[in-house]
Amino acid sequence: MALDRESIYEALCTRLQTLTGLTTPCSRNWRHWADVPAEQQPALFILAGNELASGNPKLPTVWKMVPKLFLYTTHGAEDAAPRGTTQNQLLTAIEQALELQPAETTPFADSEHTSLGGLVQYCRIEGTVEKDEGLFGSQEITEIPLEILTTA
Repeated sequence: MALDRESIYEALCTRLQTLTGLTTPCSRNWRHWADVPAEQQPALFILAGNELASGNPKLPTVWKMVPKLFLYTTHGAEDAAPRGTTQNQLLTAIEQALELQPAETTPFADSEHTSLGGLVQYCRIEGTVEKDEGLFGSQEITEIPLEILTTA
């Protein structure tokens, strides 16, 4: 059976569109930070990334999908909060959005992370979160690696 990638990415984007604090809703149409004006930030974008297929040939293929999130925030000279404050708050909100919700159904009882409505085993932050707090300007950039595990 083939993997329904489109449904998975739609569910992820829908899940992240519920975040409060974003000026521009989560989008699958990645844009470079230079093309996102300060008044449209904070903004969140999903880049599909690579996929790895593995498993036993007699069983369904196990897929590891590794999309990335790009979070753009700005810090103006007039901002009283320290650099990275909005960046950190939204990173925490993203992490919470990827937790298994009480009403969420999942075919896998051993995961504490979202199953994106039962489409995947889990979707979670996995790897190094790269952060630039705008030390040489006002633009703050966060690159957040995700891991989605599922079978086809």
